[in-house]
Amino acid sequence: MTEQEALQALIEQVRQTLKTRYPAVRFSVAKFKAGYWGTTYIIRWREGPSETEVQGLIDPLRKGALRFDYVRRQADELERQRDQERKP
Repeated sequence: MTEQEALQALIEQVRQTLKTRYPAVRFSVAKFKAGYWGTTYIIRWREGPSETEVQGLIDPLRKGALRFDYVRRQADELERQRDQERKP
């Protein structure tokens, strides 16, 4: 298994772990950047578990220089952002 295939398998494991633990919550797991210090993926979701809960579930799966950032957005925060984007 190549390094890229191993990374893809790990990301799929992260997605499956989130889906199994929080079936009612929709998560997005996306590559943010790859650089000298490793690869960063951002996990985003709205409502549901706290950042600490998700981090506690996912951090044990980390390997090597792989890093995850956790971003939970509240519904009212999303509404404010949409309103700001709509203003002329």
